[in-house]
This record gives sequence, C-alpha cells and structure tokens, in this order.
Amino acid sequence: TGVSALYYNPANLAEHKGFTFDFPSLNVGVYGLARLQKSMDVFAFIKELVCGNLDIASMIDKLSKLFQIMNYGVNPFLNIQADVGFTVKGFGFDVFDSVGMTVYNMSGLTNNTKFVPEFAGGVVIGYGHKFQLSEKATLSFGISQGLVMRTYVKGFGISDLQELTGGNIFDFLKGRQTAVGLQFPTNIGFTASISDMLKMSIVYRGLHTGMTVHNYGTLGDWMSSPFKIFKGGQDSHGSARISETGSLDVGFGFNPKWKWFNPRVEVDFVNLTKYGKTEYFDYTNFFSHLRIGVEMFLVEFLRVGVGLNQGRLNFGATLDLWPLVIDVDYGWYDTTPTLGEAMTDRLSINVKLGWDRAK
Repeated sequence: TGVSALYYNPANLAEHKGFTFDFPSLNVGVYGLARLQKSMDVFAFIKELVCGNLDIASMIDKLSKLFQIMNYGVNPFLNIQADVGFTVKGFGFDVFDSVGMTVYNMSGLTNNTKFVPEFAGGVVIGYGHKFQLSEKATLSFGISQGLVMRTYVKGFGISDLQELTGGNIFDFLKGRQTAVGLQFPTNIGFTASISDMLKMSIVYRGLHTGMTVHNYGTLGDWMSSPFKIFKGGQDSHGSARISETGSLDVGFGFNPKWKWFNPRVEVDFVNLTKYGKTEYFDYTNFFSHLRIGVEMFLVEFLRVGVGLNQGRLNFGATLDLWPLVIDVDYGWYDTTPTLGEAMTDRLSINVKLGWDRAK
C-alpha cells in the first residue's frame, strides 16, 4: 500500500485519495542470521561495516568467518534501503537509495569466495485510477515509471585484502573497479473488485529492466563525477549489456467481513513469464511461483501474518502506531538454483514515519 504500491501493483494507488507522506522509510534485511549469530556478533559486524570502523585486519578476520559459514551459491548477506515518498489523489512519488552486499561462492572453496557490494538509487512516479463498473464491482488501473542507477563494485576475497597493509574498508572500496548502469523499469497493473470481499489482480513488473553497464574506472573515479552515466559509454573504458525478463504476476484476494473474525487471504502466482525455464534458478517447480498469505488484526493497531513464499515459510507482524509503523518479518529463502536445496533465513525490519491526512 502507499508508496510501496509503486514497486508491486500501481493499481493500488487508486485506493489513496487522501494525502500520505512517508519521511523516511528505512528497511534492513539480514540473511543467514541464525548461522552467523552462532559464530560472531553479526549486528556489531554490520554496525562496524556500515560506519566504516573496520580496519583491514579486522575485515579479514570477520570475512573469513563469514565465508566459512556461507555455502555454495549466491548468498545475499545484507540489504539496506531508505526512501521518502508521498501519495495524493492517486498519484505516487518515491525517492530511494539502497546498499546490498552479496557473497558469491561458485566453487565451494573458501579461497574463491567473493564479497560483492552493490549500490542503487532512483526515483519512481506512478498513478492509479478506479472505474466504478456497478454498485459493488470496480476496476482499477495503474502505471509507474522508474529511473534507477545501479552501481556494482568488483568483488573481493581474503587474498585481495591480504595484499593491503592499512586503511579502512571505504578507502579499499574506492580503489575497486566499478560498473554503472541505468534502468527504466515500468510497472503496469489492474485490480478488479468483484464484491466487498473478493479481488483479483494482474500486474507486469519490470518492463524494460535490461540495461547497459559501463566501466568508468574505480569507485573513487566514478564518485568524482557520478552524472557521467547520462553520457552513456562516451567516457567509459568498456560496456556490457545485461538483459532481464519482467515478471507477470496474477493474484487473488479474499477478505470476509465476519463478525468475530476478519482475516485477509491472498494467493499469488508470480514470475509466470519464466515458468518452465531454467536460467540460474530453476523455474520449472510449481512452488517457485506460488505465494499464499493469511493476515489478520489481533487488535486495531497490530496485525500478524503467515505465508508460504515461493516454497519458503514466512512470519510477519505490523505495529501501526501512526505516525510510526514497524514491520517485522522472518522467513527462509533459497540461495542455490534448485528449490529447497539450501535454505537461509532472513530477518527484515522496516521502520516508517509518516503523515496521513485521511486519518
């Protein structure tokens, strides 16, 4: 809902006729938390990493433990996103910035493990409009357009850090080769409300998500003149094209208005454009496309939920004490191509401050 509708189904913006303002929304996701916490204080490590307080010697020690825990595959480790946005009379706008850190281990050997930071920032605008078809039936349409800049820093392992004798992690990162690209993702969505209790939706997310990435030298070189990306490959040392397929999702929602019990049940079939295909991940398994969730209010300001998210169990809770809203969810995710082969847990916490004129 709200600004998040821009990223999922922009038709949801049609429900927001009042003015809402989120300032800001901060989301932190930590992967592999259960395993990491047994071998090191993962929250202290993240704090030192983000604040730049890790020197090279400490970084080598911490990463050695991290690499030993992470198994074969593409293992997300940390994701932080902050955004500010508003909605008014069906229009939505959002500005965001994110940092992601992923551990790549394609051979199973610790010495070949790479730690890859990624940065992204951008703006998204959207609009949703509702059509009244009958007394109870409505059809909503929405579209959103984004401009996203993605920055990929060359991965590094233990051997790369051992060559250094001093400096902190940010000084080290500034010397790494960097690739930068622009994306212009478009989301288009429809939601049909057949009655007060039943809804159906269809949304195509990530249209035009492919991009050309350019190498402008090191991260330090790039940071000295970040807007050169709008010149394309004019000042680059080399370029490469990344092609991505958008996602076609179909959903059904059921929200009965019972006297003592008022659950919300949703069933979604996601990534249908990839059904039956095998890229890095195996999309031939039916459960890799299925999401089922049940959510209900315990009290007026607290709702809880449980879901099966593409073959993985998730639990969540939302505490709505406007202007403060706190979302917490915990679940499991695959980090290998085959569904269910290797699971890692993820804890996600979202804290949002905002103002809602409708309330």
